[in-house]
Amino acid sequence: MGPTPPRDLYRSEIRISKSETRNQSKTQISKRPGNPPSLSTTGLTIAMFQLTAPLEPAFLPVVFAQGLVATLFFGWLPLYLPEVFPTAVRATGSGLAMNTGRFATAVGVLVAGAIFSVLGGSYPMVGSFGALIYALGMIAVWWAPETDKRTLED
Repeated sequence: MGPTPPRDLYRSEIRISKSETRNQSKTQISKRPGNPPSLSTTGLTIAMFQLTAPLEPAFLPVVFAQGLVATLFFGWLPLYLPEVFPTAVRATGSGLAMNTGRFATAVGVLVAGAIFSVLGGSYPMVGSFGALIYALGMIAVWWAPETDKRTLED
């Protein structure tokens, strides 16, 4: 095969730089006071279910904006979680913390029928109720430990 040509190495470095820049941007946006991604996601999700419908012209732009804002946590969560755990359990702790949301989603899917019945069979109400998970995250983040000035423990 031979050595890697410099051109390919530069392309790899550019891709890594772009990825890091994106992640750092998402991290900075998420750390701002008031947790804008959670607030925006809550509002956009409620708007998506209460103010639009799939065949209305405003539906696709609202869904696009909601999807964009709802995925911001993918930028900062993988950077934040390892800083919370000591080195000996860092991978296990991060993995468990990241996957807890999957288990919560499974429970949500299992109780969705009951929620649908309780809310009178209204899809917009069920969607708005589901949006409250982002508001819950906005409240829970106040109890998350600050890691900015900590060193990584061994």
